[in-house]
Amino acid sequence: MPKRSGKFYSQNEKRTLKALGLTPAPASGAGWVVKEDGENETLMVQLKSTDSLSYRLSRLDMKKLEFHADVSHKVPVFLVQFLKDDRLYAIVDVKNIDDLFYGLKGIKPNTTSVDIASIKEEIDIASTSKEKKEKINKKEKRESEAPIIKTSKSSRDSFFREQEKSRKNFKKGIYK
Repeated sequence: MPKRSGKFYSQNEKRTLKALGLTPAPASGAGWVVKEDGENETLMVQLKSTDSLSYRLSRLDMKKLEFHADVSHKVPVFLVQFLKDDRLYAIVDVKNIDDLFYGLKGIKPNTTSVDIASIKEEIDIASTSKEKKEKINKKEKRESEAPIIKTSKSSRDSFFREQEKSRKNFKKGIYK
């Protein structure tokens, strides 16, 4: 069997990620803003495809994926695709299995699960004085009013447009 071309792997990556409901990254994440192979609102994915019978995953590859996912506030998922068997395996931290499931289904995880820390906090609040309750409520109100910063495709595109404009002005000799 002849060796597969780089074009095949690139097309296979895009096709596989789209089939999973993920957005493939331009240039397979080789840029300096969009990293890894694909993502959606919940997951950041690195896909490796092989014709061989095994794939060796190094800890460094996982650390890089975890870092990029952490920066983007996403769950890191490493996918290994064995092309001969037409099998796709996901490698994910055990604590993120639910996020993987919901991320691939395109729905948010159920937020009604029991949080022991919040229950303990409620018990503590019930046993504190009225003044402490008011302080806690004020603090919670301030925290809920804090702005939420999201990363999105539109903000990335806006950043690129600003950089391009700045670069063009720099070439023209217009400095800010």
